[in-house]
Formats: sequence, C-alpha cells, structure tokens
Amino acid sequence: MFGMTKQISPDVVWTEAGDEVRLYDTNTGEFQRLNESGAVIWRMLAQPTEETDVADRLVAEYAPEDSEGQRVIRRDVARFIDDMTKRSLLVDANAD
Repeated sequence: MFGMTKQISPDVVWTEAGDEVRLYDTNTGEFQRLNESGAVIWRMLAQPTEETDVADRLVAEYAPEDSEGQRVIRRDVARFIDDMTKRSLLVDANAD
C-alpha cells in the first residue's frame, strides 16, 4: 500500500473545527468527524501526497529517535489511509 499517492476524493466536502476535521461524503450523504490524530493526517492529504511522506513527516515530528513509536506511527497512518480509501474518501491521485 505504501508508495501510492493519495488525495481527498472530489466527492468529499470538509471543514476544520478546532482540532477536528468534519467530512461530508456527497455520494452517501454521510457525515464523519475525525479526531485530532486523523485530522493531522487528513490535512497532509489536502494536496496529493505519497503515503510514505505522511508517515515520514509524522515520525520526524513525534518519534525521531523512538523505533517503537515510528513503527506505531507508520502502522496507524497505513490503517487510516486504508480505511479512508475503502470508504472512497481518499482516492489514488493518478486514477482518472
């Protein structure tokens, strides 16, 4: 999964509310609220971004010298991106 460039689906309308991000999927009519951690990742994906770049930036900021912390960050980023992709909230940037 890593190595793919992801972007927010054009079918998603979103806004920031404090530390949260609120999403509206225009295809399903569903609203979602991302917590602070999810919101940080989401904001990074506001521009098409390589999945590995998201994880690398978070590792550099939160766990530059903590190998276990790095592993957890990379795992959590992969899970978040996978979940949002399965829900069609994130899409491959190169897919037309």
